[in-house]
Amino acid sequence: MIGALALTFGQLLRGELRWVVLVCWAGTACGLALIATAAELLFSRFQFLDLAWLDLIAHLIGGALLVAGLVLLYPAAVVLISGLFAETVMEAVERRHYPGLPPLRPYGVGEAILDALRFAGKVLLLNLLAIPFYLIPMLNVIAFVLVNAYILGREYFEMVASRRLGPVQVREVRRAHRTELVFAGATILMLMMVPGLGLLMPVVGSAFMVHVFHRLDATPAALAVAGSGRSSRPWHSRP
Repeated sequence: MIGALALTFGQLLRGELRWVVLVCWAGTACGLALIATAAELLFSRFQFLDLAWLDLIAHLIGGALLVAGLVLLYPAAVVLISGLFAETVMEAVERRHYPGLPPLRPYGVGEAILDALRFAGKVLLLNLLAIPFYLIPMLNVIAFVLVNAYILGREYFEMVASRRLGPVQVREVRRAHRTELVFAGATILMLMMVPGLGLLMPVVGSAFMVHVFHRLDATPAALAVAGSGRSSRPWHSRP
């Protein structure tokens, strides 16, 4: 994981990724700002019989709900933006660090948008289902980390792996390396929580997962010869 992070940040500000970094930073910042502004305008319109103390309580509760909502929506928003730029990031990373690979699987704009929406929807849905656990003190932090580490590792991996492998291979490799992917997801989640850096996660998360993907051990489902069981040759050449 440390090596993958080092390679990711080493390439982050290079010319080939600089424009993607800027676009993702602006998109993530604007998206979160719009959500916060809309919620603030909504809560500011609530009045309760002109009772100042009741209005204050309502606004405090609304502010707490706004923060909680942003925390829940943030991973989904990052995954959504990541999906839109995943192919560009993957091509840049592989061109620099994994030369000689065949071209990525053709991936249309419509397919990329649908997959990005699907991935973001999964992240949001799983967080919504976990809300009862988020309401329990102490357990809420553990639940938030576990839920998002799992779903971020899984979705980022599928986002990257689907450009190289077929659906069956993606599923088998993911199952064979579920522990590594949870740790990768936890790494992405921790980076999201770093002020400022969190806005770059659509690029950082995608580039990081490309390196993780290329460092997974070969498994029977990922061999070049379909249906041959095991082989001494890995499914791709690791640097």
